[in-house]
Amino acid sequence: MTESLVAALRREYDEIARQLEGAPGNAEREAAKREIIAYFKKVDTMLGELTSSRTTSASSSTATSRSPRTRSRRRARVHRQRPVLHADHIGATTFIEKGWSLISLGDHSGAISSLQRALQLSPGETQAESLLGWAQMLHEDYDDALGTFQKCS
Repeated sequence: MTESLVAALRREYDEIARQLEGAPGNAEREAAKREIIAYFKKVDTMLGELTSSRTTSASSSTATSRSPRTRSRRRARVHRQRPVLHADHIGATTFIEKGWSLISLGDHSGAISSLQRALQLSPGETQAESLLGWAQMLHEDYDDALGTFQKCS
């Protein structure tokens, strides 16, 4: 199923690329711009659904066990082996790039949400914070932008 989704997204991407190549006028370029924004939103929604379904399936598979005694042992083992939390710089980079693209496309609210996600994955990332400040400023959220820029300095 995932392969067919990827193939469909690839076809849509190629169609938008063809439109851009043959878009000599401003009206055609504006239409392509709207399609690119819609495409990014669609991919973002699909990634969110995929991520949440993986999280849900992982938590449901660990919740089912053979007996209450086994569950109790697993619970005790889980508490002893707490994972070390770390920043996901690779995932954050993806959202930073997406935020930059959305800023350049004029989708400032989309950029804000993407950059906030990057900061959830990698707190304190200066590039994400500075781009978030720009996106907030361009979205005319001046108080939020000022607070974000103060974190960067």
